[in-house]
Amino acid sequence: MVADDPARTTEPEVLVVDDEPNVRRALSRLLSSAGYVVHGAADAETALEALERRKMAAVVTDIVLPGIDGIELLRRIRATDPDVPVVVITGGPRLETAIEAMRYGALRYLVKPVDPIELRKVLHDAIFLGEIAAAKRAMLAYLEQRPDRDVSDFSGLGSTFDEALASTRLFFQPIVDADRRRIHAFEALLRPGHPELSSPDALLRLAERLDAVQRIGRTVRHLAADAMTALPDDTLLFVNLHVHELGDEDLYTAASRLSPERVVFEITERHSLTDDPSIHRHVRRLKTLGYRVAIDDFGAGHAGLTSFALLEPDIVKIDMDLVRDIDRIPTKRQLVASMVRACDELGVEVIAEGVERSEEFEILRDLGCRLFQGYLFSHPDLPYTTVTWPEGAR
Repeated sequence: MVADDPARTTEPEVLVVDDEPNVRRALSRLLSSAGYVVHGAADAETALEALERRKMAAVVTDIVLPGIDGIELLRRIRATDPDVPVVVITGGPRLETAIEAMRYGALRYLVKPVDPIELRKVLHDAIFLGEIAAAKRAMLAYLEQRPDRDVSDFSGLGSTFDEALASTRLFFQPIVDADRRRIHAFEALLRPGHPELSSPDALLRLAERLDAVQRIGRTVRHLAADAMTALPDDTLLFVNLHVHELGDEDLYTAASRLSPERVVFEITERHSLTDDPSIHRHVRRLKTLGYRVAIDDFGAGHAGLTSFALLEPDIVKIDMDLVRDIDRIPTKRQLVASMVRACDELGVEVIAEGVERSEEFEILRDLGCRLFQGYLFSHPDLPYTTVTWPEGAR
């Protein structure tokens, strides 16, 4: 239905912004028939007033508007609401406009005439992505932020980094499928052997200071390629990928030495994904080659909707801070339940990482998780290892 009155509704509310009355009416009829409550606005000022009055599940806006255009409207929306999904529609697509729209967090960029089926699907997905974003924001308000540890100052940073990189090995931790009671995959974990840089986080922070992140990535990929020769059949290998590595051309050539059909690249949300407009293009290249993509530390990062729009992940790994003591804290159970439900709707696999106690495992299974990683099953080890199943696990 098309809503003009200020009464609250239970159906998702969508704001359609277009200065052409016929287009606005057509979009409103289409979305109303899909079960949305639709509000219309002929210009950006009216749209902003509507957004001040009520909470919208999504916004659909034309680029060309009288006065304030669609891009400026998007920018102003993001200044007050970082989570609401915004779908941008244009009759004259330009690459520069598309990049700018993505820069300000547009969920999708559609070209007129809009395909009705595509628009309905985009908005359906947007509603669930909005749930994820809201759950993440609530979680971040709930969890205490952990201060980053500084890399100790010491002389010869470059040579120390070289020594630490040369000493690096990979350890492997299983990711288990609880339904099938089998090992689903292994994650390759970086382990430096240098006395001053024994922590992977410290090595990565130093690499960022030295602009040497791609060197770490190449080392990890070569070690992972060597390890894949002994990888058990029908088992995937998860490899961590820093966002700065996406610009390394070696990643997309035979120089990586990896088997794409058996590799999942984990991109951590702890690094901002919005600074580089080419990220979406790079991820598309990886998927075209056959790699799968996972968001690591999901629930601990910078952006919810932007992460999904840029990465279009096949898998998300729920951050261990959200998993820890989930059996004792109802708020965490509610947040994880909303994430699992939304990911199921989008066809995205969920892995609960950092599971250490059987009580956590049982609660997560009840919430719909099937894939798990953590000390409860196995510690990281040099060879591919076996799994200890919790006693009495269903």
